[in-house]
Amino acid sequence: MDADEAWRELNALAWSHIGAEEFAQAEPLVRRLIDITDSEDCLRLWNLFGVLAGVLTKLERPEEATEMLRRALSEARRAGPSAAVEAARYMLANQHLFYGDPRDAVAVAEPVPSGMGHTQCLLHSVAALAHWKLGDHDEAAASARRALDAAPTIRPLSAFHTQAAFSQADRGFSHAQARTGPRNWQAAPSKIS
Repeated sequence: MDADEAWRELNALAWSHIGAEEFAQAEPLVRRLIDITDSEDCLRLWNLFGVLAGVLTKLERPEEATEMLRRALSEARRAGPSAAVEAARYMLANQHLFYGDPRDAVAVAEPVPSGMGHTQCLLHSVAALAHWKLGDHDEAAASARRALDAAPTIRPLSAFHTQAAFSQADRGFSHAQARTGPRNWQAAPSKIS
């Protein structure tokens, strides 16, 4: 069996454990994949460090997961400018938002690249939630507006839906819910605290 075939087999085994939610069994396999991956294959390493971060998060080891996301971002940057860099920034910023310091989330998420797109929307959304957690509600609202503006939608949001999204922010109401209209707004649990 050649090296590529061995890598694919180990990868399939790791993913079978991940799919079965056997994260403790998956961890050493993903670490082994990282070890045997060519150090110049930055995008594959970016992906593997991200996978390992997810496994570690599931194993309730968020500090180690955060470090793996830092490494993922480093590998994405080593590969050069690409969508992987912005995706890695989002993953690390989101990790800081939920398992670390919201100031770190803002530092990683901002500045957001200009334009419209899924990643821009996600980075603005993380920044909005981080600013909210930090008590800077005006900047949170501005970031949320930028997230809505960057969202790649089929149709523009109406003024009604935009206002609904902002007026329900203290209840954890999402911009995705705003697009679908006024359904069960009061039942939305608070996710911003």
